[in-house]
Amino acid sequence: MTSPADTNGNVDDAASAGPRIFTWFSSDGARVEQARIAPVDSELRVRGRLVEAGTSERPAFTLTYDVVVDDDGQAREIVLESERAEDSRSLTLRYDGGGSWLATTAEGETERIGSPGTTDVLIAGSMAFFSLAVRANGLHRAPDEVSRSALSVDAYDLTVSDTPMSFRSDDAMVHGITGEAATSAHVDAEGFVLDVPGFTERR
Repeated sequence: MTSPADTNGNVDDAASAGPRIFTWFSSDGARVEQARIAPVDSELRVRGRLVEAGTSERPAFTLTYDVVVDDDGQAREIVLESERAEDSRSLTLRYDGGGSWLATTAEGETERIGSPGTTDVLIAGSMAFFSLAVRANGLHRAPDEVSRSALSVDAYDLTVSDTPMSFRSDDAMVHGITGEAATSAHVDAEGFVLDVPGFTERR
């Protein structure tokens, strides 16, 4: 982790640099993710794509996402689409501002999901969503830790579940543990992942 950023807002520090595109490559060549980070008024827009090759555990797929982040660093709308060989699925998540999420499927069915007070959304393997959780909790600014429930979205079939989330930052890295994975990442001064040693790197 770089030295904590001398800023006072989750969106302001990213907005100062203007629109950028980050690309993360996995060390085994099986996954690539690219995201465009762009300020829009007082908000941040994150639009990206995660492409994963097929493995013995699941077929190849592509996940596209469009995230609107407010000036407090909270993701308030997330639009997801997963494209597989056999079909595609879509899901929209909207934060109601009161600690609840509403999920709407492609068929127009809407339900309230997640434990009360859940604010973070994570997708295993996505460096963009890991970065958003880091930024939302200010873990890039100074050593700190946070533990609570988060929403976990499966990138392949877009199923959503509650997962315990524990994030901790020190002077070197941000360490995240969920029910699905453990990740230790170097992040830049704005909280975006630079690399996960032995797993992925940003170029």
